Amino acid sequence: MPIVFVLFLIVSFSPGVSAESDILINRWIVNSQLRKNGDLYIEEDLTFKFNRDFNGVFRDVSSEKTDGIKGVQVFQMVNGKEIEYKEKDNAKNGDSRVFNIDRKSDNSLITIYSPSENEEKTFRIKYTVKNVAVKYNDTGELYYKFLGDENETPIEYFSVNIILPQDRTDRVKIFAHGPLNGTINFKGNDVVHLEVENVPDRTFIEGRILFPTEFILNSEKSVDKNNYNEILKEESQLQESAREKTIRNEYMGNVFNYISLISGGIVLILISISLSKFKRENDLYEKVNPDFIPEKCSPAVASYLCNMSVTTNAVIATILDLARRGYLKIEDGGEYKKNLNNIIITKIKNEEADLLDHEKYFMNWIIDTIGEKGRVTTEEIEDYGKKKYKSFSQEYYQWQKLIKEESRKRGYFDGKGKPWGIMFIILFPVLLVISVMDFVFGEPYGFFPLIMSIFSLIYGIILLLRPSDLGKSQQRKWKEFIKYMKEKENTQEKNIFKYPPDTALIYALALGINRKTLNNYKVQFSDDYYYNNNGWIYWYFLMSSTKNNTFDRSINSAFSPVAPSSGNIGSGGGFSGGGGGGAGGGGAGGF
Repeated sequence: MPIVFVLFLIVSFSPGVSAESDILINRWIVNSQLRKNGDLYIEEDLTFKFNRDFNGVFRDVSSEKTDGIKGVQVFQMVNGKEIEYKEKDNAKNGDSRVFNIDRKSDNSLITIYSPSENEEKTFRIKYTVKNVAVKYNDTGELYYKFLGDENETPIEYFSVNIILPQDRTDRVKIFAHGPLNGTINFKGNDVVHLEVENVPDRTFIEGRILFPTEFILNSEKSVDKNNYNEILKEESQLQESAREKTIRNEYMGNVFNYISLISGGIVLILISISLSKFKRENDLYEKVNPDFIPEKCSPAVASYLCNMSVTTNAVIATILDLARRGYLKIEDGGEYKKNLNNIIITKIKNEEADLLDHEKYFMNWIIDTIGEKGRVTTEEIEDYGKKKYKSFSQEYYQWQKLIKEESRKRGYFDGKGKPWGIMFIILFPVLLVISVMDFVFGEPYGFFPLIMSIFSLIYGIILLLRPSDLGKSQQRKWKEFIKYMKEKENTQEKNIFKYPPDTALIYALALGINRKTLNNYKVQFSDDYYYNNNGWIYWYFLMSSTKNNTFDRSINSAFSPVAPSSGNIGSGGGFSGGGGGGAGGGGAGGF
């Protein structure tokens, strides 16, 4: 689980790295021409990359500060040729090579029907924006938003060409607003060119061009005032603001670079110190206990020590172990659900002196709290879990808590790594914030604290769960035990165990060895021993040819609510910030 979380963080916070979008616009090329009447004729080529199935695409054209659009035509570009689409008012999903237009007071939604899946398609849209340019007393102005901040589709490359009605003069000034990595410049004598790469969603791009009023002599959109100097002043302020922002970002980027390097270095030093502090001796395994057989403890404690969790396998192993030791009797109460038998568990021994605290609690919990009159059924446990889920969860948690306490009593966990673990986990969000801030300012040094934050989180968890030297020794021995059980699974010889086979099978189940392996050990028991219906071994192997035997399925179902199952600028240059006051806007995407 921590590894999945870490991978998610890397994907989420690394610059230029993200989960692939279902739809992406590779190229959005706009060729436009300003008309003398103040209209703006536009041809747009949008190349979509579809990463799943779509019914088509849409282009939302804002009518803000304009008189709307007219003359809409739609084409698909195939091998450089235009394939015309027909307008169809009642077009529906599944249709192809048709489009419709939903005209409203503030926008026109062009919906293009072209079923697509895991492919690229380029659509050409032609239309005229009416009365977009404004004629003041001393200047003409085209202030148009070619892409609105309502656009939700990422764009790899966005380009705009604007052809002016006449060749430029020194009265022609060009500005652009949007991402600071964009550029605007003259292209020839009568073309203004805007260009931006890697445009994120919710980002607008607009151009603002000042020119002599003769350029739009026939425009009906006139404002009786002088505005040339005011616009230049406004744009100068925006450009100054953009410069200040760039300088500020560079300064803050440098600051966070130093912070990233220093903080990451400190954590690296702390990890090195803690690795040295908690280094184990190479001969620890032999030094603590030379015997091969692991220290005798309950199946639940062994499961927690090796797996750091208590699953339904531990529940089953606990019931079987208490039955083996003569505290419980297991009987079949018949089928109560499809493929589920109602297992009856009866308490037959009241003496609890030899039981550990968590074993006493477990037996009293299921027999006295859930059951009655000294017995309980899996059907009753399942009903109790559903009807009294909160109590069931709290009681199960208490059992887990007693298992953990028993592990600590035995010295398997000493808590020496806990303070260090907490410190490293606290450092995780601190380093993460530093890393994100470095990325926000466009600096690559953020990778260092990002990587160190991941190490800090993982290492912190490891230290929190770190067993003592004794616990580590027992872990290794139980792993040897698991290895031994798997190696001997195909042996048909009897009496192969170095320790009692019945005990070994219960611990093997608690430690998560799969049923297919364990079922091969039936040969180790005599027929008389196996067919004693009240004996635990009968239930252990009952219907063992199935993937999960009857007993397992019933217990898993009963404890499923709480226990995890065990699975098998004026003259060009850069964009300025601010702005957003231009006409038009809108975006594009798929449906």
